[in-house]
Amino acid sequence: ADRTHTRWGQYRPWLLWLAVPFGAAYFLAFSVGGYEEPAKFWMAFGTYFLMLLIYTAINIPYGALCTSLTADPTERMSVRAWQFVMTQFGNLIVASTVLTMVAKLGQGDDVKGYQLTIGIYSAIAVVLFLICFFSTRERISSTGEPITDDFDAAQAAADRRNVSILQDLKALFRNDQWALLALGTFLILIGVVMRSSNTVYFAQYWLGDVKAATPYLILGGISAIGGSMV
Repeated sequence: ADRTHTRWGQYRPWLLWLAVPFGAAYFLAFSVGGYEEPAKFWMAFGTYFLMLLIYTAINIPYGALCTSLTADPTERMSVRAWQFVMTQFGNLIVASTVLTMVAKLGQGDDVKGYQLTIGIYSAIAVVLFLICFFSTRERISSTGEPITDDFDAAQAAADRRNVSILQDLKALFRNDQWALLALGTFLILIGVVMRSSNTVYFAQYWLGDVKAATPYLILGGISAIGGSMV
């Protein structure tokens, strides 16, 4: 993304380019029913890998976009805070509707239910990414230089190409503060992913009713919204 220089900016283009591929990959990850082993395993592995790859490619520019909207630190913090708050609202909507939608759309067929439900969510995700692309404007480059009418995107791209990705990585790993942040984030995400991934299975096999996961997910979403606002 730092090496991307277009008339739309550095980060916004990725939202345009990858919105539809992300929606398609998200849908495919829940469309592996009907296959026998081991084909089902490799289909699940491949589609999930593809989804995460595209998700990373679109989410990193999306997360970095707030730094290019304004040079004001207070405004940046405000944008980031609202980003987290609205993300939690999205999580709350999904948590409170997904199992009901699966049951209604699948009519007893969970595979079909999840496929149709995720198809709807995928379409919504594509629309929201495109809205984000068309409703924002980058004003600050990754070097901190204001993007004005006379900003030379081609020269900026040429200057950036003089520094290789390998040099970037070497500089990154020499940054001990980055290493601490990366380690902390990694450990936090392990806990988050393990807990969220096991919630439905805990409700289904321990509590005996998969629908019991919904109140837990809703309460978690409400708590996250409160924490983000604070």
